[in-house]
Amino acid sequence: MIDSLIGVITLPLVGAVLTVALPQLASIIGVVSALTTVAAATIVLWLVATAGSISYAIGGWSPGLAIALQADGLSALLLLMTTLVALAASVYATAYFRQSEQRHYYWALWFLLLTALNALFLAADLFNLYVTLELLGLSAVALTSLGGKRAALEAATRYLMLGLIGSLAFLGGVALLYTGHGTLDLPSLAQRIEPDPTELERSINSAITSSHQPRRVPPKWVWVGTLWMTIGGLAMLAITTG
Repeated sequence: MIDSLIGVITLPLVGAVLTVALPQLASIIGVVSALTTVAAATIVLWLVATAGSISYAIGGWSPGLAIALQADGLSALLLLMTTLVALAASVYATAYFRQSEQRHYYWALWFLLLTALNALFLAADLFNLYVTLELLGLSAVALTSLGGKRAALEAATRYLMLGLIGSLAFLGGVALLYTGHGTLDLPSLAQRIEPDPTELERSINSAITSSHQPRRVPPKWVWVGTLWMTIGGLAMLAITTG
């Protein structure tokens, strides 16, 4: 049970390392890593469906100190959907990047992005959620700039700037919650937060606004369209830009 929960994070991470160590086998490693990650996500969904929510604190530390992972029905479903899309994108990339000079960089960045996204879905506290959002954004920016052309670099720069603004707003919301309740553990916050939303509204609105920051910058097609085109329309960036 715990192996599958950790596997959806470690399998793409190991895949990223192996594609750097064995670049001549990067395409094969990429597809195999994507397949095994789908298998791990399927097991997680099956476990949640049969046994309910599952959680794990890495290192055995108490909540609030450990890197805590938790999977419920929604997160398990999102994991499976994401890994299936990642598998399709990986299979497509084996042909798309066959003659590309950037193929060696692509696979490592792609699986780092998948690692961050899976970790985000399983994060059980707000600080780890913030860290995974940062890793996700940086990986997506690096993938966007992979083409090396001016349009790609401009799109990556816009994405980076908007991501930094959003992350600062999210971090502000995290700080407000920690100041008010003394913990960032999501289950603990659910127990401590009172029904009165007066204090909570500022922090929650700040965090939610940050996660949708790119949507608030008109016109959207100026940077999102360019961003998608520079990667050849791969579905991987659809799950990071929403």
